[in-house]
Amino acid sequence: MSSYLNTCYMKSMLLLFIGSIAIITITNSGCTKSNANNGCGCDSQPLQNITNILGSLSYSTKGTSPYNTTQKQYVITTGVPGLLSDYFVCDSSFLQLQSIIDTNRNIVYPVIFSGAVKKFCSSDTLFYLNLNYNIQLTNIQKR
Repeated sequence: MSSYLNTCYMKSMLLLFIGSIAIITITNSGCTKSNANNGCGCDSQPLQNITNILGSLSYSTKGTSPYNTTQKQYVITTGVPGLLSDYFVCDSSFLQLQSIIDTNRNIVYPVIFSGAVKKFCSSDTLFYLNLNYNIQLTNIQKR
């Protein structure tokens, strides 16, 4: 009787293991690294255009990957604590941006900015409480 229970237990554990692997495979099969077709990210269509918004420009330390490229290297934060929006700059080589920034990554610059707001990909977020967007700047200047 004991060997029968051990056999049933082993079969149950094997089915549970196979079922878990199947569920993980199915739920992750839709995930891709490329966001080009998801309608989000810096290459997506703009959600809206914003003009002359007050914000704080700083070096971006957020995200799931290092921001050492020209995209999302800087973030502009607007709002008040508890109701913040972060606009990750799509092109850090934007000429007006380059005239503001310094090599010191700890400085926060008060700015007025305009640009095309784009959807932030959910795969770019971890557990942020802020509203996150991408922005293709058309204008930025120090306040």
